[in-house]
Amino acid sequence: MKLTRKSIGRIAASFVATAMLATMAIVPASAADPEDIDTVTIKKAITASENVKVPNTSFTFTVDEGTEVAATENSPAIYAGVEGAVYFDGVANTITFSPADTVFTKETQLSVDTSKFTAPGIYRYVVEETAGSYDGMTYDTSEHTLDVYVTNGADGSYNFAYIFDGKAYGDAEGKTDGTITNTYTTHKVTVGKTVEGNQGNTDKDFSFTVTVNGAEGEQYTLIKENDTEHPITLTSGTPQPVSLKDGQTFVIYGLSENDTYTVEETDYSSEGYVTSYDSAYVEGDKRTDKDVESGNSISSVKIGNDDDSVMFYNYKDASTPTGIMMDIAPYAVLVVIAAAGCFIFLRKRHAKED
Repeated sequence: MKLTRKSIGRIAASFVATAMLATMAIVPASAADPEDIDTVTIKKAITASENVKVPNTSFTFTVDEGTEVAATENSPAIYAGVEGAVYFDGVANTITFSPADTVFTKETQLSVDTSKFTAPGIYRYVVEETAGSYDGMTYDTSEHTLDVYVTNGADGSYNFAYIFDGKAYGDAEGKTDGTITNTYTTHKVTVGKTVEGNQGNTDKDFSFTVTVNGAEGEQYTLIKENDTEHPITLTSGTPQPVSLKDGQTFVIYGLSENDTYTVEETDYSSEGYVTSYDSAYVEGDKRTDKDVESGNSISSVKIGNDDDSVMFYNYKDASTPTGIMMDIAPYAVLVVIAAAGCFIFLRKRHAKED
Protein backbone atom coordinates (compact mmCIF):
# COMPACT_ATOMS: atom_id res chain seq x y z
CA MET A 1 0.00 0.00 0.00
CA LYS A 2 1.39 3.36 -1.04
CA LEU A 3 1.38 5.93 1.72
CA THR A 4 0.26 9.36 0.62
CA ARG A 5 0.08 12.54 2.61
CA LYS A 6 -3.71 12.10 2.84
CA SER A 7 -3.54 8.48 4.07
CA ILE A 8 -0.87 9.35 6.65
CA GLY A 9 -3.16 12.05 8.01
CA ARG A 10 -6.02 9.58 8.38
CA ILE A 11 -3.81 7.08 10.23
CA ALA A 12 -2.56 9.76 12.60
CA ALA A 13 -6.12 10.90 13.34
CA SER A 14 -7.10 7.31 14.03
CA PHE A 15 -4.24 6.92 16.53
CA VAL A 16 -5.21 10.15 18.29
CA ALA A 17 -8.87 9.05 18.59
CA THR A 18 -7.86 5.64 19.92
CA ALA A 19 -5.55 7.21 22.49
CA MET A 20 -8.32 9.55 23.65
CA LEU A 21 -10.75 6.65 24.11
CA ALA A 22 -8.15 4.68 26.03
CA THR A 23 -7.51 7.65 28.31
CA MET A 24 -11.24 8.07 28.96
CA ALA A 25 -11.52 4.39 29.80
CA ILE A 26 -8.82 4.38 32.43
CA VAL A 27 -9.51 7.72 34.10
CA PRO A 28 -12.12 7.25 36.87
CA ALA A 29 -15.06 9.57 37.29
CA SER A 30 -14.37 12.40 39.66
CA ALA A 31 -15.57 11.72 43.22
CA ALA A 32 -15.84 13.83 46.30
CA ASP A 33 -12.82 13.96 48.53
CA PRO A 34 -13.57 11.85 51.63
CA GLU A 35 -12.58 14.87 53.71
CA ASP A 36 -15.52 16.73 52.20
CA ILE A 37 -18.11 14.12 53.27
CA ASP A 38 -20.06 14.65 56.48
CA THR A 39 -22.63 12.14 57.76
CA VAL A 40 -25.95 12.64 59.50
CA THR A 41 -27.39 9.63 61.31
CA ILE A 42 -30.98 8.60 60.67
CA LYS A 43 -32.41 6.21 63.27
CA LYS A 44 -35.41 3.94 62.94
CA ALA A 45 -37.14 3.06 66.21
CA ILE A 46 -40.06 0.64 66.57
CA THR A 47 -42.33 0.69 69.59
CA ALA A 48 -43.97 -2.64 70.48
CA SER A 49 -45.66 -4.37 73.42
CA GLU A 50 -43.83 -6.49 75.96
CA ASN A 51 -42.61 -9.95 74.86
CA VAL A 52 -43.08 -9.13 71.16
CA LYS A 53 -40.39 -10.25 68.71
CA VAL A 54 -38.70 -7.75 66.37
CA PRO A 55 -40.64 -7.76 63.06
CA ASN A 56 -39.12 -9.31 59.96
CA THR A 57 -39.19 -6.24 57.71
CA SER A 58 -37.27 -3.34 56.15
CA PHE A 59 -37.76 0.42 56.04
CA THR A 60 -36.75 2.53 53.04
CA PHE A 61 -36.09 6.28 52.94
CA THR A 62 -35.74 8.96 50.30
CA VAL A 63 -34.08 12.37 50.44
CA ASP A 64 -34.91 15.24 48.08
CA GLU A 65 -34.22 18.93 47.78
CA GLY A 66 -36.75 20.89 49.78
CA THR A 67 -38.74 23.98 48.81
CA GLU A 68 -37.41 27.50 49.20
CA VAL A 69 -38.88 29.51 52.07
CA ALA A 70 -38.81 33.30 51.85
CA ALA A 71 -37.24 35.36 54.61
CA THR A 72 -39.47 36.99 57.22
CA GLU A 73 -38.86 39.60 59.88
CA ASN A 74 -37.98 36.87 62.40
CA SER A 75 -36.29 34.24 60.26
CA PRO A 76 -33.80 34.15 57.39
CA ALA A 77 -34.51 32.71 53.98
CA ILE A 78 -34.21 28.97 53.46
CA TYR A 79 -32.94 27.84 50.08
CA ALA A 80 -33.81 24.66 48.25
CA GLY A 81 -31.07 22.10 48.80
CA VAL A 82 -28.14 21.94 46.41
CA GLU A 83 -28.80 19.07 44.03
CA GLY A 84 -26.82 15.92 44.81
CA ALA A 85 -25.17 17.35 47.91
CA VAL A 86 -27.14 15.23 50.41
CA TYR A 87 -27.74 11.56 49.57
CA PHE A 88 -27.96 8.00 50.83
CA ASP A 89 -24.82 6.20 49.68
CA GLY A 90 -25.55 2.83 48.01
CA VAL A 91 -28.07 0.81 50.01
CA ALA A 92 -27.83 3.12 53.02
CA ASN A 93 -31.43 4.23 52.40
CA THR A 94 -32.71 0.88 53.76
CA ILE A 95 -32.79 -0.28 57.38
CA THR A 96 -33.55 -3.99 57.84
CA PHE A 97 -34.87 -5.70 60.97
CA SER A 98 -35.27 -9.41 61.75
CA PRO A 99 -36.56 -11.49 64.71
CA ALA A 100 -32.93 -12.38 65.47
CA ASP A 101 -32.38 -8.77 66.54
CA THR A 102 -32.58 -8.00 70.24
CA VAL A 103 -33.27 -4.27 69.88
CA PHE A 104 -36.00 -2.27 68.16
CA THR A 105 -33.65 0.52 67.04
CA LYS A 106 -31.24 0.64 64.09
CA GLU A 107 -29.56 3.42 62.16
CA THR A 108 -28.13 4.46 58.82
CA GLN A 109 -26.30 7.55 57.53
CA LEU A 110 -27.04 10.37 55.15
CA SER A 111 -23.95 11.60 53.32
CA VAL A 112 -23.35 15.33 52.90
CA ASP A 113 -20.89 16.44 50.21
CA THR A 114 -19.81 19.79 51.64
CA SER A 115 -17.79 20.62 48.53
CA LYS A 116 -20.99 21.24 46.59
CA PHE A 117 -22.00 24.23 48.71
CA THR A 118 -20.51 27.42 47.20
CA ALA A 119 -22.17 30.14 49.26
CA PRO A 120 -23.32 30.67 52.87
CA GLY A 121 -26.97 30.04 53.64
CA ILE A 122 -29.54 27.57 54.94
CA TYR A 123 -30.28 24.74 52.53
CA ARG A 124 -33.31 22.48 53.06
CA TYR A 125 -33.71 18.79 52.31
CA VAL A 126 -36.69 16.52 52.94
CA VAL A 127 -36.32 12.97 54.29
CA GLU A 128 -39.32 10.65 53.93
CA GLU A 129 -40.07 7.04 54.78
CA THR A 130 -41.60 4.92 52.04
CA ALA A 131 -44.86 3.41 53.27
CA GLY A 132 -44.81 -0.39 53.37
CA SER A 133 -47.43 -3.07 53.95
CA TYR A 134 -46.13 -5.12 56.89
CA ASP A 135 -49.12 -6.28 58.94
CA GLY A 136 -49.47 -4.34 62.18
CA MET A 137 -46.91 -1.66 61.28
CA THR A 138 -47.87 2.03 61.33
CA TYR A 139 -45.57 3.83 58.91
CA ASP A 140 -44.32 7.38 59.33
CA THR A 141 -45.96 9.51 56.63
CA SER A 142 -44.55 12.89 57.64
CA GLU A 143 -41.87 14.94 55.89
CA HIS A 144 -38.73 15.31 58.00
CA THR A 145 -36.62 18.37 57.27
CA LEU A 146 -32.85 18.43 57.28
CA ASP A 147 -31.49 21.97 57.10
CA VAL A 148 -27.81 22.40 56.26
CA TYR A 149 -26.44 25.61 57.81
CA VAL A 150 -23.45 26.92 55.86
CA THR A 151 -21.52 29.76 57.51
CA ASN A 152 -18.27 31.51 56.74
CA GLY A 153 -15.17 30.12 58.39
CA ALA A 154 -11.52 31.06 58.44
CA ASP A 155 -9.47 31.46 55.28
CA GLY A 156 -12.48 31.39 52.98
CA SER A 157 -13.69 27.96 54.17
CA TYR A 158 -17.19 27.11 55.36
CA ASN A 159 -18.53 25.72 58.60
CA PHE A 160 -21.44 23.27 58.56
CA ALA A 161 -24.20 22.52 61.08
CA TYR A 162 -27.37 20.45 60.74
CA ILE A 163 -30.91 20.94 61.99
CA PHE A 164 -33.23 17.91 61.87
CA ASP A 165 -36.96 18.62 62.21
CA GLY A 166 -36.22 22.06 63.59
CA LYS A 167 -33.85 20.83 66.29
CA ALA A 168 -30.07 20.92 66.38
CA TYR A 169 -28.57 17.59 65.42
CA GLY A 170 -25.91 15.97 67.59
CA ASP A 171 -25.13 13.83 70.63
CA ALA A 172 -25.24 16.57 73.24
CA GLU A 173 -28.15 16.86 75.66
CA GLY A 174 -31.12 18.66 74.16
CA LYS A 175 -30.14 17.85 70.59
CA THR A 176 -31.93 15.46 68.25
CA ASP A 177 -30.46 12.11 67.19
CA GLY A 178 -32.48 11.94 63.96
CA THR A 179 -34.94 9.27 65.12
CA ILE A 180 -38.01 8.35 63.09
CA THR A 181 -40.40 6.18 65.13
CA ASN A 182 -42.95 3.58 63.99
CA THR A 183 -45.54 1.70 66.05
CA TYR A 184 -45.94 -2.07 65.72
CA THR A 185 -49.41 -3.06 66.96
CA THR A 186 -49.87 -6.68 68.04
CA HIS A 187 -52.15 -8.79 70.24
CA LYS A 188 -51.92 -11.88 72.40
CA VAL A 189 -53.92 -15.07 72.89
CA THR A 190 -54.23 -16.80 76.28
CA VAL A 191 -54.90 -20.56 76.39
CA GLY A 192 -55.98 -22.23 79.64
CA LYS A 193 -56.77 -25.72 80.94
CA THR A 194 -59.53 -26.82 83.35
CA VAL A 195 -60.04 -30.45 84.42
CA GLU A 196 -63.49 -31.40 85.74
CA GLY A 197 -65.40 -34.44 86.98
CA ASN A 198 -64.93 -36.85 89.87
CA GLN A 199 -62.45 -38.88 87.78
CA GLY A 200 -60.54 -35.92 86.26
CA ASN A 201 -56.79 -36.05 86.98
CA THR A 202 -55.74 -32.51 87.94
CA ASP A 203 -52.05 -33.53 88.04
CA LYS A 204 -52.00 -34.81 84.45
CA ASP A 205 -50.12 -32.98 81.68
CA PHE A 206 -52.44 -32.48 78.71
CA SER A 207 -50.58 -32.03 75.40
CA PHE A 208 -51.33 -29.30 72.85
CA THR A 209 -49.97 -28.32 69.44
CA VAL A 210 -49.93 -24.60 68.65
CA THR A 211 -49.46 -23.05 65.19
CA VAL A 212 -49.44 -19.35 64.31
CA ASN A 213 -49.55 -18.23 60.67
CA GLY A 214 -48.39 -14.75 59.74
CA ALA A 215 -45.79 -13.08 57.53
CA GLU A 216 -42.96 -15.26 56.27
CA GLY A 217 -40.20 -15.53 58.84
CA GLU A 218 -42.25 -13.80 61.53
CA GLN A 219 -41.74 -15.07 65.06
CA TYR A 220 -43.81 -15.02 68.24
CA THR A 221 -43.18 -15.55 71.94
CA LEU A 222 -44.98 -18.21 73.99
CA ILE A 223 -44.73 -17.91 77.77
CA LYS A 224 -46.12 -20.64 80.00
CA GLU A 225 -47.40 -19.76 83.48
CA ASN A 226 -45.69 -16.34 83.49
CA ASP A 227 -42.30 -18.08 83.16
CA THR A 228 -40.56 -15.16 81.42
CA GLU A 229 -37.14 -16.72 82.03
CA HIS A 230 -37.92 -19.64 79.70
CA PRO A 231 -39.85 -18.23 76.73
CA ILE A 232 -40.60 -20.45 73.73
CA THR A 233 -40.10 -19.02 70.23
CA LEU A 234 -42.75 -19.82 67.62
CA THR A 235 -42.05 -19.38 63.91
CA SER A 236 -44.86 -18.63 61.47
CA GLY A 237 -46.33 -21.86 60.08
CA THR A 238 -44.34 -24.20 62.35
CA PRO A 239 -46.29 -26.33 64.90
CA GLN A 240 -45.09 -26.11 68.49
CA PRO A 241 -45.90 -28.66 71.24
CA VAL A 242 -46.75 -27.43 74.75
CA SER A 243 -48.51 -28.98 77.76
CA LEU A 244 -50.83 -27.74 80.49
CA LYS A 245 -52.17 -29.08 83.77
CA ASP A 246 -55.41 -28.10 85.44
CA GLY A 247 -55.39 -24.37 86.25
CA GLN A 248 -52.39 -23.55 84.05
CA THR A 249 -52.22 -21.16 81.07
CA PHE A 250 -49.83 -20.09 78.33
CA VAL A 251 -49.81 -16.83 76.39
CA ILE A 252 -48.72 -16.23 72.78
CA TYR A 253 -47.49 -12.67 72.12
CA GLY A 254 -46.93 -10.74 68.90
CA LEU A 255 -49.91 -11.60 66.64
CA SER A 256 -50.79 -8.78 64.28
CA GLU A 257 -54.30 -8.19 62.92
CA ASN A 258 -54.30 -10.70 60.05
CA ASP A 259 -52.36 -13.45 61.80
CA THR A 260 -54.24 -16.67 62.59
CA TYR A 261 -53.72 -19.25 65.30
CA THR A 262 -54.64 -22.91 65.73
CA VAL A 263 -54.64 -24.72 69.09
CA GLU A 264 -55.22 -28.49 69.08
CA GLU A 265 -55.31 -30.67 72.18
CA THR A 266 -54.41 -34.34 71.95
CA ASP A 267 -57.52 -36.59 71.84
CA TYR A 268 -57.98 -38.13 75.30
CA SER A 269 -61.36 -39.76 74.63
CA SER A 270 -59.77 -43.23 74.93
CA GLU A 271 -59.03 -42.33 78.55
CA GLY A 272 -62.62 -41.37 79.18
CA TYR A 273 -62.28 -37.59 78.83
CA VAL A 274 -64.83 -35.41 77.05
CA THR A 275 -63.14 -32.27 75.68
CA SER A 276 -64.69 -28.88 74.96
CA TYR A 277 -63.47 -25.31 74.66
CA ASP A 278 -64.72 -21.81 75.36
CA SER A 279 -63.38 -19.19 72.94
CA ALA A 280 -65.20 -16.42 74.82
CA TYR A 281 -63.29 -17.18 77.99
CA VAL A 282 -61.85 -14.23 79.84
CA GLU A 283 -59.24 -14.88 82.48
CA GLY A 284 -60.88 -14.94 85.91
CA ASP A 285 -64.41 -15.51 84.56
CA LYS A 286 -66.36 -18.74 84.90
CA ARG A 287 -67.56 -20.50 81.81
CA THR A 288 -71.19 -20.43 80.69
CA ASP A 289 -72.67 -23.37 78.82
CA LYS A 290 -73.79 -21.19 75.90
CA ASP A 291 -70.15 -20.33 75.10
CA VAL A 292 -68.78 -23.88 75.16
CA GLU A 293 -68.10 -25.81 71.95
CA SER A 294 -67.49 -29.54 71.78
CA GLY A 295 -64.15 -30.64 70.36
CA ASN A 296 -60.46 -30.60 71.11
CA SER A 297 -59.24 -27.92 68.68
CA ILE A 298 -59.86 -24.35 67.60
CA SER A 299 -58.53 -23.75 64.09
CA SER A 300 -57.30 -20.82 61.94
CA VAL A 301 -58.75 -18.07 64.12
CA LYS A 302 -57.89 -14.55 62.97
CA ILE A 303 -56.71 -12.50 65.94
CA GLY A 304 -58.21 -9.24 64.62
CA ASN A 305 -57.95 -6.07 66.68
CA ASP A 306 -58.24 -7.52 70.19
CA ASP A 307 -56.58 -10.02 72.49
CA ASP A 308 -58.12 -13.52 72.51
CA SER A 309 -58.56 -16.16 75.22
CA VAL A 310 -59.48 -19.84 74.94
CA MET A 311 -60.20 -22.28 77.78
CA PHE A 312 -60.06 -26.04 77.17
CA TYR A 313 -62.11 -28.28 79.47
CA ASN A 314 -61.50 -31.98 80.06
CA TYR A 315 -64.40 -33.71 81.82
CA LYS A 316 -64.24 -37.23 83.23
CA ASP A 317 -66.87 -38.60 85.58
CA ALA A 318 -68.11 -41.97 86.87
CA SER A 319 -71.40 -42.69 88.70
CA THR A 320 -71.47 -44.62 91.99
CA PRO A 321 -72.51 -48.26 91.17
CA THR A 322 -75.92 -48.25 92.92
CA GLY A 323 -77.68 -50.62 90.51
CA ILE A 324 -76.99 -53.86 92.49
CA MET A 325 -78.45 -52.37 95.67
CA MET A 326 -81.62 -51.41 93.83
CA ASP A 327 -81.99 -54.92 92.44
CA ILE A 328 -81.84 -56.70 95.83
CA ALA A 329 -83.58 -54.03 97.90
CA PRO A 330 -87.12 -55.60 97.72
CA TYR A 331 -85.80 -58.98 98.84
CA ALA A 332 -83.81 -57.42 101.62
CA VAL A 333 -86.99 -55.78 102.94
CA LEU A 334 -88.82 -59.11 102.93
CA VAL A 335 -85.95 -60.75 104.83
CA VAL A 336 -86.09 -58.01 107.46
CA ILE A 337 -89.85 -58.36 107.83
CA ALA A 338 -89.58 -62.13 108.13
CA ALA A 339 -86.84 -61.84 110.73
CA ALA A 340 -88.94 -59.40 112.71
CA GLY A 341 -91.95 -61.75 112.55
CA CYS A 342 -89.89 -64.67 113.75
CA PHE A 343 -88.56 -62.64 116.64
CA ILE A 344 -92.05 -61.62 117.77
CA PHE A 345 -93.45 -65.15 117.39
CA LEU A 346 -90.62 -66.77 119.35
CA ARG A 347 -90.86 -64.13 122.08
CA LYS A 348 -94.57 -64.79 122.60
CA ARG A 349 -93.99 -68.52 122.69
CA HIS A 350 -91.34 -68.20 125.36
CA ALA A 351 -93.70 -65.98 127.40
CA LYS A 352 -96.48 -68.65 127.38
CA GLU A 353 -94.10 -71.41 128.42
CA ASP A 354 -93.01 -69.34 131.41
